[in-house]
Amino acid sequence: MKWRYAWRELWHHPLMMLLIFVQNVVVFAVTVSMISTIVSRYNTYREISDLVSGNGAVYTLESYQDYYKNKEGEWHYSCAYTREEVESGLTDAKVQGCYNWGVGIDGDVQDCSLTAYDEALWKCHRPAIAAGRWFSDRDKQTEELEVVIAQKGGKDGRYQVGDTLSAEKELRDWVNEGDDTKISFKVIGIIENGASILGSKLEGKKSKEDYRTLFWDYYDYYNDGLYLFGIQSDLLRCKHQHAGAWTEKMLGECFFSWETEDPKVISSNQEKVMKNATATDTKDYELIRRESKKYIWEQVRMILPILITLCIMTVLSTVCNMAIMVQKSLRNYAVYYINGLSWKKCRSIHIFSMILLEGGSFLLVTAGLFLLKFGGALKYTVISPGLWQMAGCLLLCLLFTLFGIGVVRRETHGVSAKEILTRGGE
Repeated sequence: MKWRYAWRELWHHPLMMLLIFVQNVVVFAVTVSMISTIVSRYNTYREISDLVSGNGAVYTLESYQDYYKNKEGEWHYSCAYTREEVESGLTDAKVQGCYNWGVGIDGDVQDCSLTAYDEALWKCHRPAIAAGRWFSDRDKQTEELEVVIAQKGGKDGRYQVGDTLSAEKELRDWVNEGDDTKISFKVIGIIENGASILGSKLEGKKSKEDYRTLFWDYYDYYNDGLYLFGIQSDLLRCKHQHAGAWTEKMLGECFFSWETEDPKVISSNQEKVMKNATATDTKDYELIRRESKKYIWEQVRMILPILITLCIMTVLSTVCNMAIMVQKSLRNYAVYYINGLSWKKCRSIHIFSMILLEGGSFLLVTAGLFLLKFGGALKYTVISPGLWQMAGCLLLCLLFTLFGIGVVRRETHGVSAKEILTRGGE
């Protein structure tokens, strides 16, 4: 009964209802945008937070070389091809990195780049996928070399999920005599245009000090050729069994973690890395963590003053409009009172009207967000309907409703149905 009366009261004041509704929508839109930005930035940082925890540094490597003396006392060097090789030359250190493999595809003349990840890297970040999927643990158990690709045209490009790409024969060197194994890659996923990819491209690096420096964005109109991404342990297994001439080297963002608090050991490790590595950039974990947290909350400092101003304006407008609506509805409440409804219940009708208005605004905005999301309109934005976004809007709904309830109580305090009818209800 109350809800029906509340709905009727709202439609008695269509212009004021529309004004409050529009204001709510604007405030909710700004709130969702601000929270979505924070959530998006935090989620990306959270993916790599374990990689940059503790002491250590990220080195943007072109190569990592171990120097040694031969029998004649001459200095020589060899490139380190696995993280175990690098760790063996350091003390209390763990390394997780990216690797560049020299490979070509039969029948494809375009440039081909194959990047492999150590386990911690391919597990922590999953770029946006246009078709297929990213890697999983089951891929390590198969004999196939699974790859995810980025190509011109995305999922409508030359290669499709499920295709098998044959490696050029010139790059093969059979380890076992008579081994006729044909090396091929199975495409399990195609990366979305505009996706952020973890640490595998040197050119065009961003001059940032937060987590963004660890990623590069793939756009097919900026990047020519075919990009392949694989699991390092799979490629090494294939190399050792069938293709000894395959070459690879550490390339891109590599994470060196010092598993000790001893400053002498850390200093010694840093000296060895700087001596052996050809690096274009170095950033301490502590710097990345600090700057990343600053970047995550940067949007709050920019948008919060706007949101606060909008909230204050909305509250003031709501208070004024609700006061007018209550005054115009007092005669109706007096009629309800004469017909047996208690004055307390009459007053609660307007409170229910306020709840309907705020709740309706929230539900409509939420439905609109989901429709935009599933319709693809939010595809290239960070705006999304999520738990934190909805919680922020619900909190504002509660705030506006409480102010509305306060207005109703103030306008009806000490007022009787007899007094209202006596003065004509206005």
